[in-house]
Amino acid sequence: MEVPPEKLDALAGWFAQSLSLDAATRRTAEKSLSSAEPSPGFALALLGLAASPRHDLQTRLAASVQLNRLLRRHWLKPDAEADDHLPASDCDLIKANLLQLLLAAPPLIQAQLSEALAVAAASDFPARWESLLPSIVLSLGNAANAADIAAINSLLTAAASLFSRFRNAFDNNALRLDLKYCLDSFAAPLLEVFLFASGRLQEAATRANPVELRPVFECLRLCSEIFYSLNSIDLPEFFEDHMQQWMTQFRAFLTTSYPPTVEADGAADALRAAVCDNLQLYMEKYEEEFKVYLKEFVEAVWGLLMVRTASPSRGQLA
Repeated sequence: MEVPPEKLDALAGWFAQSLSLDAATRRTAEKSLSSAEPSPGFALALLGLAASPRHDLQTRLAASVQLNRLLRRHWLKPDAEADDHLPASDCDLIKANLLQLLLAAPPLIQAQLSEALAVAAASDFPARWESLLPSIVLSLGNAANAADIAAINSLLTAAASLFSRFRNAFDNNALRLDLKYCLDSFAAPLLEVFLFASGRLQEAATRANPVELRPVFECLRLCSEIFYSLNSIDLPEFFEDHMQQWMTQFRAFLTTSYPPTVEADGAADALRAAVCDNLQLYMEKYEEEFKVYLKEFVEAVWGLLMVRTASPSRGQLA
């Protein structure tokens, strides 16, 4: 996706002026941004500026926030009138480039572009964005082979946004077809990444470095949240067949005490909270399949609560 540099520079100038201490300058810049919003190509320019390494982080962040707002208001919905919506050609270019630009962006920009992806996917995925999930799976495999936890987490964040629609959704045939498509593509890669990150956690836990461990905990938390989304409607065959692998690691997260500096960081408890959500889901919906694990998890959670009672300074499980 190519946006002329002079167009990016002009847009960056408007954002800089919108932060001016001079009220008249601010109003002029805000009016320019508002007037340009309906123009074909404006959303592409915002995406280009958000991804541009030539511009400062504050300007790029402002562009990504503006892009989110624009997509929420004007993304073309199926069967909607074309008036007041982005041109279909702009939407196609955004979908073709958004994932790769997201992966290359710094964390603050990634968070905003992940939201933008979720907005577009809520309307278009999977029927009108068939390339998205295969692209995520391919990139996830490449990131795992390179042991690039940061890239893995960016991709899992995007996937978590896609699959959150299955939580508390009205169950119908169309939704189940979409879920089956997601399971067929993503259930196995998710387990591979989950086991990879679990191994990384075991290797690094004794080094007691919260900065090193935080992204690993985040990876496992995202895997656990996706687990919940993909299991929300029914118990998928793949997850039933591989339940022992998931539950073995879930139990380890609940029963392992990490060094005090790691525990104080809070990332371990965020993972444990996500695990407990999954256990509650299985106890409520899949009691028959889960009952073989119930006793050991009751003991694990009880032990965790006893540790929290004895050592309140370590914080409370979310």
